[in-house]
Amino acid sequence: VFVVLEGGGPHHFSKFREHHAVRRPHTLFTTVDDRWNWPQAWIDDYVAGTKAFMKLHIDAAPSNVCVLWKTMHVSPRSSEQGSHHPSAMNGINHWLNRLAISIAQDLDIAVIDLSDLTMTMWPDTKRIGAHPSTTAEGDPYHGYPMHLLTPVLLDRMCAKCAARHDQALLRRNSSTSNAHASKVPQRCRTALHNPKGREKLT
Repeated sequence: VFVVLEGGGPHHFSKFREHHAVRRPHTLFTTVDDRWNWPQAWIDDYVAGTKAFMKLHIDAAPSNVCVLWKTMHVSPRSSEQGSHHPSAMNGINHWLNRLAISIAQDLDIAVIDLSDLTMTMWPDTKRIGAHPSTTAEGDPYHGYPMHLLTPVLLDRMCAKCAARHDQALLRRNSSTSNAHASKVPQRCRTALHNPKGREKLT
């Protein structure tokens, strides 16, 4: 059983009263002024909340559940000046990813990161909705081709959880291939042991 956790990015900060005032000149959800400095109190709250969120799940997870942390998508950064998408390279989401990875490592939670893929492609632009994307980076939240990312995501989830299961077996001094196969789902075994099959995952 997989439990994949992911941060909410700048949406986490909407609980602060100041957030709504700041959003008048720029939305913060999809467009951030290059001169904007995120308040330290907001970052501290994100760190504390993310750590509590992770601990809540790992403390309650039974032995057959693999808890993973997935980072937010990060896109290349446009050379245009003035504003940027929060998920652009070195935008707030990129930095929140770094903080969350550190927290996950401290709590022994495996991390799934697709930045090596998303940083090589430009996402489509969101043109409708409450917060349309107006920056040159497009819409990293929804604009990536999920038919390409989903198979890789599942493959990496399976690999991470299989590796953690093997480590658990070693700690119990019982690392037989049959025991491994009995715990890792069939779909994961296909992804891990049949490279050609990975391309068919959706």
